Amino acid sequence: MISNEMLEASVASIRTNLTDLKADVRAVAAETKSEIKTAVARMDDQFRELRQDIRELRDENRTLRDKLNANYSSLDKRIDTTRASLCEKFDGSTAR
Repeated sequence: MISNEMLEASVASIRTNLTDLKADVRAVAAETKSEIKTAVARMDDQFRELRQDIRELRDENRTLRDKLNANYSSLDKRIDTTRASLCEKFDGSTAR
């Protein structure tokens, strides 16, 4: 048979171990919470940078589109001018 003193010593030992375990779990939880906060902050920064990159790409896209439209318009006018000139020359040479 186990004496009361032995039982009390075992219970005291278990309580001490549980207290230590709770402290360890709390420490790990606090560290994990800190690591999660750091990771979330890092991800927020990366998303902010990504959104800025996308804004810059959109601006560049608008600029390139505007340049392309201007070049197309200029080319279209030159083609029309050249066509009209050729038509005049063709019409002038056949009229003789």
